[in-house]
Amino acid sequence: MNPYSLLSSFFIIAGAFVLLLLLILTTLLVKHKSVGKSVTLSSLRDFTLCFFGIILLYYFTSYQGIHTGVFQRGTLGRVADFALFILLDYFWFVFIRAHLEELGKRRKNFDKAANGILAVFLILSVFNSIAFIDINYYVADPAERLFVISVEILCCVAGSVLNMIYMAQAIKAGVEKQTGIFIVIVSLLTFSVGILSGIATVRLAKGNMAYAVESFYYDPTSLIMILTALCVLVYLFRHDFSPIYFMEPAASELPDEVILDLLAQEYGLSKREREISSLIFNGDSYEAIAKQLYISKLTVKKHVHNLYEKLDVSSRMDLINLVRSRKLQEKEK
Repeated sequence: MNPYSLLSSFFIIAGAFVLLLLLILTTLLVKHKSVGKSVTLSSLRDFTLCFFGIILLYYFTSYQGIHTGVFQRGTLGRVADFALFILLDYFWFVFIRAHLEELGKRRKNFDKAANGILAVFLILSVFNSIAFIDINYYVADPAERLFVISVEILCCVAGSVLNMIYMAQAIKAGVEKQTGIFIVIVSLLTFSVGILSGIATVRLAKGNMAYAVESFYYDPTSLIMILTALCVLVYLFRHDFSPIYFMEPAASELPDEVILDLLAQEYGLSKREREISSLIFNGDSYEAIAKQLYISKLTVKKHVHNLYEKLDVSSRMDLINLVRSRKLQEKEK
């Protein structure tokens, strides 16, 4: 088998592997009933769906390029390409913000500014993909090419800077250790994918078609996508899958609410703290809890702080693991 055939076979296997991973991730996230209420899970689900779309585009276009030497995408494909990369950043930022909010460290003015920047570049990128960029991602007119390249460079720079800022905020805020490691790794991987995509777009806009075909032989994008998918899968198993995605508890196990009642009695939780512990356990955000209980978010934060302090936990996942651990103890009695 010649090197070209080996490359094609590896590409097919790698692509199928990544698609399978992302299908599993998406299924787990969509299936879980609390995804709609949990900002952390819903943002991770949307991040995964965007990543899934990017891989589909990358896989099929690159596969076509390997076998035909032609790199082409229609208008819909180009729009999806630019939009998905920007939405990928957005949902990743929402995921980090959810952890910052839980720690009371979210900066809403900065978040609004970041959303505005992403919205502007989303509009400009989609406009460029329709008005100026052809099926080969080439821009013939010099003035239009300069505009497209400028927008792409600014978009990459802005996305990269925001990515690093949010990553730094998460580290500084003191998120749970494993979540912090996950945020750092995926932020760097997402940063890398965005930079590689930007470089490819700029070179293609200048008419460097040889780059599009030759880069299939050394472009690390496939490897980065595999690593990102694995990181998300491991994170879900370590933080949400293991305690949340199990099937319904056996008849011999005590219900979660009973365990929460036992913990409330043992650790001296107030009636309001016990009420909030149930909502936190089920994945409700601070905002959702405030609306349900008709209290302010600041009051919710104070109750959660007191609740975590009494239970000696620092996050929702710690609370879930505490309940699961106590459930096993009760079962063994």
